[in-house]
Amino acid sequence: MTRLAGMAVVLALLTTGTVLAHPTATSFVIVTVTDARTARVDIATDVQSLLLKLEAYGGAASSTEARTPADRRARLAGQLPVLLNHVSLIADADAVTLTPGPIAAPDGNDERVRVTLTAALPDDAHTLSWRSSLFLGAYPVLIRGGDPSAPTDADAYEWLNGPEQSRAHPVSDLNVRSGGWTRFLRTVGLGFTHILPGGLDHVLFVCGLFLLAGGTRSLLLQISAFTVAHSVTLALAALGLVSVPSAIVEPLIALSIAYVAIENLMTSSLSRWRLAIVFGFGLLHGLGFAGALRDLGVSRPDLPVTLVGFNVGVELGQLAVVAIAATVVRFLPIPAARRRQWITLPASAVIAAMGIFWAFQRM
Repeated sequence: MTRLAGMAVVLALLTTGTVLAHPTATSFVIVTVTDARTARVDIATDVQSLLLKLEAYGGAASSTEARTPADRRARLAGQLPVLLNHVSLIADADAVTLTPGPIAAPDGNDERVRVTLTAALPDDAHTLSWRSSLFLGAYPVLIRGGDPSAPTDADAYEWLNGPEQSRAHPVSDLNVRSGGWTRFLRTVGLGFTHILPGGLDHVLFVCGLFLLAGGTRSLLLQISAFTVAHSVTLALAALGLVSVPSAIVEPLIALSIAYVAIENLMTSSLSRWRLAIVFGFGLLHGLGFAGALRDLGVSRPDLPVTLVGFNVGVELGQLAVVAIAATVVRFLPIPAARRRQWITLPASAVIAAMGIFWAFQRM
C-alpha cells in the first residue's frame, strides 16, 4: 500500500493540471482601446479548428474540409454570428455590442486567421474585461491602449482558462505605457506561467531530466545547458532570424520528451552524450517558447527587456518544478535503493507515454 501511495503522489505531481502545451501558439486575443469610446478585438487562432468549432456550435457542421483559404474564410464569415455568441467584451458589469470586422490571414499565413471585432464603449465605462467560451484550454489575453496596428508590448497580458473572465482593466489606465521595470516583471510572469501552469510538456521534460540526474551537479549542468540553448533560439526567433513552423516544432518537442523518458527506462546512469542531447533539445524548446512572444507581438525597443524577463520567468518555473519534485521524492517513504524501481521507472513510463501521445496528436 505504501508503494502504491508513493507512486500515486509522484504521478500526480507529474500529471496534475490540464493537458496543455503552448496555448499561445494557437490562440490569443488582443483588445485595444483606441480612444475613450472605441475598442477593437483581434482574435487570432488556427483557421480550420475555429471553423469546425463554430460550425459544430451552430449546428451546421460540414462533413467536408475547407480546402482553400478563400473557402475557409467564406465559410468562417458565415459563422461570425455564432462566434459573437461565445465572446464578451464587458464594460463594468455589462457586455457591449461587438460588430464583426475583417477576416484576414496574419502575416500571410493561410493556416491561421485573425478575426477583428469592434465595439463602442459607454461614455461612463470605468473598467474593461474579456470573457469567452470559444476556447477550451488556456490562452493569453492582452488588453491595452493605443494604435491597433502598433506592435504589442505585452504589458497587460494574462492567462485565462476556458470561460474564465479576465481581470477588470481601468479604462483610464489603458493609454498609459508601463515603465521598463513593470514590463520586465510582467514578462517574468509570462515566462513563469508558460511553465506553470501553462506548459505541461516542458514540466514533463524537466521532470524527465530530474529523474535520472544522478546528483545536484549533474542536474544543474543539464538545466544550464537547456537554458543556454533555448535562450539562443528564443532570441533568434524573436529577432526574426530563425523561423520554423509550429507544425514541425511541436511534434519534435513531444518526441524530445519521450526520448528523455525512454532513456531513463533503458539505463540507470547518464550517457556521456546526455548533456549534448539536452542542449539540442533546448534549441528545439526555444523555438516553442518563441511562439508565446511571436503571437503576442513585441515591439523592437521592448525586445531586450522582454527576452530577459521571459527567460528569467522560464527558469524560475523550471526551478519550481525541480524543487517540487525533489521535495515530494524526499518525503516519500521509499528507501533510496528502491527509488529507481518505485519512482524513476513508473514516472518515466508515464512521461514517455505522454510524449508519444502528444507527438501523434500534434502531427
